[in-house]
Amino acid sequence: MKRARTLRWALLLLAVAVSPAWAQSQAGSGADSAAEIELWKAITARGLQSDYAGYLVLYPNGRFAPLARIRAGQPGGPSTPASPPVPAAVPAPAPAANGPAWVRPGSQRVRLVDGVVVDSEAMGLRTGSNHRLTVMPATMPDAVADQDAFLANSTPISTARQHQTIPVAVAGVDEVRLYYIPAYGSAFVVGARAPVVVEPGVSGAVLARALVREALRLGPVRFEAAHRDRPILVQAAFLRVRPRTEWNVRWFGDVPIQQVPQQVAVISIGLPGAAPDENGSLGEVVCVLPATTRAALDRIAAMEVGDPVLVSGIPYSWDDLGRSPLLLDRCSLQG
Repeated sequence: MKRARTLRWALLLLAVAVSPAWAQSQAGSGADSAAEIELWKAITARGLQSDYAGYLVLYPNGRFAPLARIRAGQPGGPSTPASPPVPAAVPAPAPAANGPAWVRPGSQRVRLVDGVVVDSEAMGLRTGSNHRLTVMPATMPDAVADQDAFLANSTPISTARQHQTIPVAVAGVDEVRLYYIPAYGSAFVVGARAPVVVEPGVSGAVLARALVREALRLGPVRFEAAHRDRPILVQAAFLRVRPRTEWNVRWFGDVPIQQVPQQVAVISIGLPGAAPDENGSLGEVVCVLPATTRAALDRIAAMEVGDPVLVSGIPYSWDDLGRSPLLLDRCSLQG
C-alpha cells in the first residue's frame, strides 16, 4: 500500500509538471524537441538509471525532466530547480586513478563533420584488453554483431586518461561507448557510455572519411570504376590549403606551341584532430581548385581549420590508399 501511494504521488506530481502551459514554456525549437523525444524513447527502451541521469545533463529543464529525476533517483521534483549542466569548457572532476572507467564528450551537441572530442579513462578496466571508443545510435544494442565493421569504425585507446577526436557516422541521438574485452572473455562489452546529439549533415553528401574507407575496402580498380564520370558531393571539415602551379599545354593544330601556368589551390578536407585508423589513414580527401579569380582566392583565404566544407568532384585513388588521401577530379566548392 505504501508503495502504491508513493507511485500515485509521483504520477500526480508528473501530471502537474507536464501541464500544457509548462510544456509550452519548456519546448525549444522543432529540431531540439524532436531530438529530445528520440533520446527519451531510446532511454526508456533500455531503462538504465545512468541513462536518465545523462538525459538530465542534456535537458535539465526538458519536458521529461521530472520523471527522469524520479527514475534517476535524484532528489527534488518539478518544483525544484535543476542543477545547471557542466559547461563544456570546465570539465567536471574526473574519478580518481584506478577508479571506474568513464567517457566525457567535450560537447553534448556536435556537427556530423566534426566528430566528437572525448575525454576518457579506463584504468578500472585495465585487466581487460582491446579498449576502443566508438559513436553509435543510442538505440543500437550493446552486443557487437559484426566485429570487422566494429573494428573499422572504432578508435583504439589505452586505459590511461586520453583526449581525442572520435569520428561519427550517423546523425541523431547517439552514444559514445567505451568497449573492451574482459579478462578471460572473448566478446566486446560496454565499460562506459555517455549521450551525445549529432546534428545532421548535408542531404545527399557523403563524409570524406566514409569515402576513404570505401576506397580501402574496394581497392583502386573497383573504386575508380564505381565512381567513373559520376560527380558526388563530399562533406568534411577544412584542414589545410597549399598553393601550386599547374602547366597546361596550348596547341596549334597538332603541335604544342606554349606552356601556360595556372594557379591552383590544393585543399585538404577531413576530420581535424582524428587519429589514424587501422590502415594508418587519416581519412583525408584532396580537392584541387582553380585559383585564377579574385573571388576564388578570397573564398579560399577565408577558410579556417574546422570550417564545414562541401565540394563536388569525381573521386579516384591516389598512391596506395594506405596513408595518402583520395583526390577529387573536376573539383569545385559548393554552397
